[in-house]
Amino acid sequence: MLEKTKSKNLALIMMTNRRKHAIFVQSNTTLMNRYLLLLIGLLTFTGADAQLDKRVLTHGGKTRTYFMHVPANYNASKPASIVVWLHGLGAFNIDDMQNFYEPNQFILVADTANFILLAPVAEDSGLLGMRAWNSLAGIGLLGLSLNTDKDDFGFIDAMLDKTIDQYAVDTDKIFVCGFSMGGFMTNRLALEHNERFAAFASVSGTIGANITAKNPGKPIRLAHFHGTVDQTVGYFNNTFGMAVEPMMDFWIANNNCDKNPVSTSEYTDRDGFNNKAIQVNHFVYSNGGADIELFRQINADHVWLEDNSRKIWEFFLQTGKSTVATKDLNSLPQFQIFPNPASDHATIRTHASNKPYQISIQDIQGRSLFNTTTSDPMIQILRSDILAKSGVYFVRIWNEDFNSTQKLILN
Repeated sequence: MLEKTKSKNLALIMMTNRRKHAIFVQSNTTLMNRYLLLLIGLLTFTGADAQLDKRVLTHGGKTRTYFMHVPANYNASKPASIVVWLHGLGAFNIDDMQNFYEPNQFILVADTANFILLAPVAEDSGLLGMRAWNSLAGIGLLGLSLNTDKDDFGFIDAMLDKTIDQYAVDTDKIFVCGFSMGGFMTNRLALEHNERFAAFASVSGTIGANITAKNPGKPIRLAHFHGTVDQTVGYFNNTFGMAVEPMMDFWIANNNCDKNPVSTSEYTDRDGFNNKAIQVNHFVYSNGGADIELFRQINADHVWLEDNSRKIWEFFLQTGKSTVATKDLNSLPQFQIFPNPASDHATIRTHASNKPYQISIQDIQGRSLFNTTTSDPMIQILRSDILAKSGVYFVRIWNEDFNSTQKLILN
């Protein structure tokens, strides 16, 4: 992927196209090649007009910068959620953040889902101008972690406090996610500073090698996305932190979830940088204190896939709407949907109760499309009833005895 250089000096190689701007650090020294690859930061750009507003605050005597997008449908009478997005390691000017691909993808969702998007900017690490989070991602044998003297926890808290002072916010629905080093930082927040966040999602970044104490103190709702051929933060051999499967084992054990997934599915996403389709295997681990989900992106490299933003919001949206009963309840599904995927209709069959129950159907933006109350053990939903286009929807059924949600896919 990179052309070899004959230079004996550390070479900064820039590769660009109209959607991506990738920064790679390369050395002809084998050891440096292995460990300095953490400096690969896929800083992705979009040609769309900037919709992220630049904001500043003072924290710890320093001026820190973040970007914000307030959804087009924001209404102070309906408190908004917050999604914090953390960028990867890279050398970039602060104003470049307005054109990054990943947060601009979230804007497309935020404008209909009523969440405020916050994209804070990390400080310069002093290494080749690279901006880095205090994530404790380590560079293996060198034991290097960047910006360990920076109070990024405090900065993120100050950014949240200022946003909550200025806007109507549902403080029970604050979420955080990140890419590459932003993914490492997301996991550190989940481990060490999780009080304010309802759920976490990391992409191509795991738990940093220099994090020694792994005790979050409570179950953590977390989703992880990772390409199986990631050449930067390896899926199987990660020199900067935990490999994916051991990390998943840690979070599953922390939450006391079943070791085997309660749900497996697959879908096709797209790597726009390399212009190829990517098969994604989706695993849900449940029956514990909080669900853990893995999105294994087959043959994907260190990239943010086109549907990642919607999938992350879909995961965040289900927080507090447990899809599986706890261990002391019947482990069978509370209801079935068939056929699923469906075309013109779907049938819902319940198992859990003879009492009246409510049914609601929402799209991935959280908009309600259908609501009814019934005692019938079987009910047919016509596509015309919900005026739905092709896509993913969430069917929730609940009464005083149970509360369960499942996906409905319409072709």
